[in-house]
Amino acid sequence: MKKIFLLIFAFALFIGCKKINIYEKRVAIPNHKWEKSFIPKFNFEINSKKNKHIIYAIIRHTNNFPYSNLHIQLNVNTPKDSSFSIVKEIPLTKNNQNKQWANKGMDDIYEIKFPIGPFVGDIGKYKFSIENIMRDNPLPEILNIGLGIEPFE
Repeated sequence: MKKIFLLIFAFALFIGCKKINIYEKRVAIPNHKWEKSFIPKFNFEINSKKNKHIIYAIIRHTNNFPYSNLHIQLNVNTPKDSSFSIVKEIPLTKNNQNKQWANKGMDDIYEIKFPIGPFVGDIGKYKFSIENIMRDNPLPEILNIGLGIEPFE
């Protein structure tokens, strides 16, 4: 009996030891139509000298999203009052030939967590925002926009 308990405990520890996001937040898009004037904002603070991270954009859309990709601009304001922007194209389909979504879905809702890139910063508070830079205004069938930040070894 004791061996079974230890085996179950070891298995639970093994399953529980996975990479942990240190930050993840999603913002709902009003009426599922992303207006260019609606710019989701996110705040993140680096508290330790372990300052290497990977930033992810998190996009949730419906099956009726009319495009195979999404163009965004990530704006970053640093604790030292400097700023920079990163423009990214996020592919949403496995190929541009058909609407076979590359991301995971449930019913007609799909979500993708797309790496924007590495991020190394100083200790302090950072402000991020994500802009819709697609031609359509509003951009239909977008449910949520989010930001994820994970430690990078």
